[in-house]
Amino acid sequence: MRFRKSIAAVFAAAVAPVLFATAGPAGASEDVSQVDTAAIQASGADNIETKIINGGDATEDYPFIATLLRPDGTLGCSGSLIDENWVLTAAHCVYGDRADNNSLRVGSINGHEGGTVVDFTEIIIHPDYDDSEVTRIDMDIALLRLENPIPDAQPITRHSRGPADVHPARVLGWGQQCTEPGGCGQAEILQELDTIIDRNLGCEGGFNARTELCTNPGPGFGTCYGDSGGPLMIERLGQWELAGVTVRFGYAGVDGASPWCGDGNTISSSVAFHNDWIDSHIA
Repeated sequence: MRFRKSIAAVFAAAVAPVLFATAGPAGASEDVSQVDTAAIQASGADNIETKIINGGDATEDYPFIATLLRPDGTLGCSGSLIDENWVLTAAHCVYGDRADNNSLRVGSINGHEGGTVVDFTEIIIHPDYDDSEVTRIDMDIALLRLENPIPDAQPITRHSRGPADVHPARVLGWGQQCTEPGGCGQAEILQELDTIIDRNLGCEGGFNARTELCTNPGPGFGTCYGDSGGPLMIERLGQWELAGVTVRFGYAGVDGASPWCGDGNTISSSVAFHNDWIDSHIA
């Protein structure tokens, strides 16, 4: 996620802060995929991505779940299989050279074994996404075209309209499980956490209520560095539907430092808002 300090950036030192592995930006825009390099080196943690705080091991197979695999064997951001040939993730996770020589593991709750490992041949980043965060920090969404279709694919259905103002949901990720930025490594088994989508939670970090969703599972719980790109899901008629893509914290760190995890809201890109753009590429 990207607080505009991606959590994903925690391990992608050169990237702006998000939930990807980045440390949180001075504002509420830290990405859950990145954490700043100094914090990582100081803690001795390598390649940290956002993890779920106070969640639990996956209780279902989630055959649509995907994770980026780096050349050194560590896990990158998460994603969701939405078609036998396509994975949906966060733009900050794959912007520039961040996903160079990465592959994907699809359909396993163990990030290091099982499922199908596949390369991707194309990265399509939303044209309005601005990694420099100069013009806007929403539209953090991207598509990965797989080199080969996933055998016996079980993609997740995309939610076709925005959820109600308040709606129960669930997030998935392999991110950091301790609250301190860069304070621990990745989860091996996919983590899950039930949360609440609520447009009235007061997400900060440049939150756009039209294009994004704000969630909060309660004090001491939440996404963390390394959870970027993962699914925010709602249940409909007994099946999971993809409502959002985890992208950044919805709160700022103390005195401009990277946010500690579990201290506030999480922001996700709204899938319903982006469905037309997605369809224009995968149809």
